[in-house]
Amino acid sequence: MKWLSIVLFAACSPKGPAKPAVEEPPHLVATSDLRWYRVDASCAQGPFELELTATGAKYGEIAELDLHTTHAIALQAAVLVDGREVDRVHGVYDPSGPVAGPADNAKCLASEHDKLVRSGAAGPSSPSGPSGPNVPANPLPPRSTSAPPLVPIGELVPLSSSIVTFRVPRTSTGRITIRFWSIEPNDLTGVAFGLAHVVMRPDIDAAAYDQYLADQAARMRVTVAAAPVVVTETAEQRARRERDAHEADERARREDEERIARERQAAIDAALAEERARRHRRYCDAHHDDRDCWGPGGFAGYHELELRARERERYCAANAEDARCWTDEEWQNRRSAWHGRVQLAVQARAAAQTPSGPPPAPLEDAPPPQPSVHAEWRPGYWNWDEGQWVWLAGQWNVPEQDVLQEQTATAPQPPPPPQAEMPPPAPVHAVVWIPGYWMWNRTQWIWIAGSYQLAQTGRTWSPPRWRARGSIHVFVPGGWLSR
Repeated sequence: MKWLSIVLFAACSPKGPAKPAVEEPPHLVATSDLRWYRVDASCAQGPFELELTATGAKYGEIAELDLHTTHAIALQAAVLVDGREVDRVHGVYDPSGPVAGPADNAKCLASEHDKLVRSGAAGPSSPSGPSGPNVPANPLPPRSTSAPPLVPIGELVPLSSSIVTFRVPRTSTGRITIRFWSIEPNDLTGVAFGLAHVVMRPDIDAAAYDQYLADQAARMRVTVAAAPVVVTETAEQRARRERDAHEADERARREDEERIARERQAAIDAALAEERARRHRRYCDAHHDDRDCWGPGGFAGYHELELRARERERYCAANAEDARCWTDEEWQNRRSAWHGRVQLAVQARAAAQTPSGPPPAPLEDAPPPQPSVHAEWRPGYWNWDEGQWVWLAGQWNVPEQDVLQEQTATAPQPPPPPQAEMPPPAPVHAVVWIPGYWMWNRTQWIWIAGSYQLAQTGRTWSPPRWRARGSIHVFVPGGWLSR
């Protein structure tokens, strides 16, 4: 009975019989494969690569590099199809997308006082910075390695912004590579990179969808061909058009009359001015002592100035390069030419300061023994300087407080005598050789080799040293001191 009552209720519903559902037209559906990765380093600049294989999808295929970040990072990205670059983008991105400000990467950069120009053959080291003394990196000769690996992330990361969206050509069934890097190392804490592979497919059979598109195109052609093209003009529109034409003719006639009147008045004014000038010259020729005619000194003073002017003209004709002879127009032309040369030089310098590709693979940069309790390690990275990549070795940043409280490294015995070093030729100008020194690694003494470093204007290098404190020796990091 319960089942019967339900049936009767449905049959007696006042809504009546259900209306047939409207069939939706077929459409394309996107299927996306999104995978996220993080860099196995807190500071890095790449280059990194993510790859996928194109399927040659008939209805559209997209490769996309996505970014999840909590702070601003700078990126350059290139899309390569079978090893050939087809697209490139660059910018600074934060959680909201592209921004105009700088990247938040201060912790990954060497300070201006800390930057190495190039390490010597014996190994890299680095000077102290304004935040405190520093200790150079491992003295072993560096060798090329590879960028830190991209580690897959198990869970999905919320999407923050899209860096590259590349529509894969339909004819491509090869390897799509997205290579990305930064000129300076980024702070990659909390940063993840996503590679999305989006393929468009119809929600029905492909042959049926193609037939649907063909039918839609044919129907559109018939509709356009059958639509009559009728252009009619009402009496009101015709009257407005004729009135506008009449007003335009009247404006042109008045403008012509005003122009003729202006030209006539200008001719009259010119004739009157010429007549006044002629009478003034005739009067002045007869009154050589009139101050109003010849100025101070009368005719004699005027004649002397004329002689000097002619003498100046003869001099300038023979000495065209004398700046005293240049007219205002010539001064302007020379200034424009000079500014043009300066601008070309600036552009050439800017082009040399902007690398055309990613930095080389990072060099091996293992940190030496920690020099103090609170010292922080800044990894090495490639720095673009004077049109070339220069390796800035990693270093320990030692807080001043550690030095003041003698919380730096200690040794149970004094260091050996310094080793003799033969500095190699200086790689660039404005560098000085910083000698090496001994460092205690808790079991034995190791030699930290010297290197070339940037000279600091008005400062001298104070080498690191070991200070005796009873039965132990306390390490005092080196640094640049004001003279």
